[in-house]
Amino acid sequence: MPHVGDERDDSTEEWFSDAENYLALLLQRIERKDFSRPISQLELFKVLMGLVGLSYRSSYDLQKVMKILNENSEIQQRLGLNYANEKDRHIFAVENMINQITNQAKVFSLGSLSIIYEIKGKNFLICDRPGMDLTSSGMGLNFIPVGPWAYAAMEALGENKNPPGLNFLESGPEVSIVDSINAFTIDRARNWIVAHTKEELEQIRNQITLEKVKERKEKDSFTYHPLTEEERAAGWSLKNK
Repeated sequence: MPHVGDERDDSTEEWFSDAENYLALLLQRIERKDFSRPISQLELFKVLMGLVGLSYRSSYDLQKVMKILNENSEIQQRLGLNYANEKDRHIFAVENMINQITNQAKVFSLGSLSIIYEIKGKNFLICDRPGMDLTSSGMGLNFIPVGPWAYAAMEALGENKNPPGLNFLESGPEVSIVDSINAFTIDRARNWIVAHTKEELEQIRNQITLEKVKERKEKDSFTYHPLTEEERAAGWSLKNK
């Protein structure tokens, strides 16, 4: 939890909790197969932030950014930063994470969010940093597992094969997409990974050894998400999020 001055900044955790509550309510509807009630644009945006937050709010990502800032003076100079103490680096890491989540939710808010459920034949792996995010490759797509048998497909406007807004789609044969998302999950896992069965975990054990995870960590970087001019003009700060 970040601090501003001598106070703990509870507003950040409340910001995350608000988005995740909307996501939890939506997942409950999927569990009940209650697909009748429409969702407002505000609700959709909150759900998108909750989903993207699953990918980028891990403790590992926060510590990673702080460590890079602490050890790499060249990056500090490039960004025009001078964070001499851990508290300031923590605040920067949280602000960067909030901007990253908000920016990506904006990308998908005009496109489509499709929940594909009743996956058959193969189960999703879940980790501390879930998601098959293809935005960094120039594609407006992100796929996030939301349980062993369901995933969320976020598509930016122009990339969306499904209608804009929220869609509930019962799955057809989806083994290939499960394999693709699971490959990303294995690659992104840092602190933990879970499978639906012990047998499924045994099948990937040689891919998640301490040595393999260490190799992936050594290649990690972070993307800087600065404030927009509108946010600066509005007086954006960590304290008022």
